[in-house]
Amino acid sequence: MTPIDLSSLDQIPAVALISGSTRQAAKEAHGSSRDHWFVERQDIHLMPGFNVRIKNASYTQHVRWLADQMKEVGFRVDKSISCYASRDEDGKTRLYVADGHTRLEAYDLATSEGCDLGPIPIAIGKELQNQTIEDLTVGLVTSNSGRELTPLEKAAVLKRLINFRWSEADIAKRLGVTIQQVQNLLILASAPPEIRQMVASEEVSASTAIDAIRRFGGTAVAKLTAAVSHARSEGKGKATGKHLVDPVHRSAKRQAPALWNVAKVIQSDPGFSALSQVVQAQLVELLKSIETAGQKKSQSRKADRGAQKTSTNSQQNLDLP
Repeated sequence: MTPIDLSSLDQIPAVALISGSTRQAAKEAHGSSRDHWFVERQDIHLMPGFNVRIKNASYTQHVRWLADQMKEVGFRVDKSISCYASRDEDGKTRLYVADGHTRLEAYDLATSEGCDLGPIPIAIGKELQNQTIEDLTVGLVTSNSGRELTPLEKAAVLKRLINFRWSEADIAKRLGVTIQQVQNLLILASAPPEIRQMVASEEVSASTAIDAIRRFGGTAVAKLTAAVSHARSEGKGKATGKHLVDPVHRSAKRQAPALWNVAKVIQSDPGFSALSQVVQAQLVELLKSIETAGQKKSQSRKADRGAQKTSTNSQQNLDLP
């Protein structure tokens, strides 16, 4: 199976789907029917550019596990491959995978290692035949019956829907997510290739990458690259948000109480007046801003405690007979 092109997440499947007869497709594939149709592997086709799975280490491990399971118990009928029957230009009806790409790859791996799994159970029906390529693309997320798509894989789906001229609101409604979630994934889909590769390779999480892009913009690649190096130096396999923070800044934050006390001592020292007016003004302004922020935070905490107390009293009143 051809892996997804990380440099072009918005690729649209290179096949024109024309709904055909499901029964005719199964017959042309010499399929037999019990509760499902059973067809030979060579009669099941893949739509070029449709599958959004990213072939990283965890994906390969999952395929390995599925293949070993198939060797033990066979291809489970209740995990059949969903197919779309499409009439090609030559009039022949072909079966294209709509859901079950990973299971099909596991089947191929198991059979390549000498396991005879026989014909593959597939599910085809009128409900699927009434869908467009856009519906099938949405189904990669909503109808996925196997391993959940990763955030980057979902980002590929969303980017493709944007290319289908869908609005962010339409996508959010159809996928059952918030507009903010859609926007976050579109940020990831449009990230520089270096960042998408870091996420695909599981060197950084999708959330860390999105946060870095929002915070650092054009320097996000450099920031994340440094974060990955920092994580590796600590023996970690994945960089997190804490690795995005400059070690000096992190140390300064830990020493903030001591720095505050020293600044207050300097301000009250007789030699303070000997400092330049600019330095004096900067130190006074810094202390003032810290005091103001502290007061606001204190007031906010008091307000939160008051609201919590009111909420508790209201709940108790509701519980009264």
